[in-house]
Amino acid sequence: MDSWPALNLEQVFGALSFYLANRDSVDQYLSEGKQESLPLRQQSLQANPALHAKLEDASRAVYSSRA
Repeated sequence: MDSWPALNLEQVFGALSFYLANRDSVDQYLSEGKQESLPLRQQSLQANPALHAKLEDASRAVYSSRA
């Protein structure tokens, strides 16, 4: 819970319960959003390659420090 200090345990369980009760529609919603964002992501990668390289490096550093 330290990663999400704004959420209490009741809210986390509520979110999990909602997802489990509506898994198909939530998964479809997330999939559609991901598909819609792909062209924008490609545009951003082409327009700002240096920024994206820095973001990827920072992300790798965070995840490797957690391992």
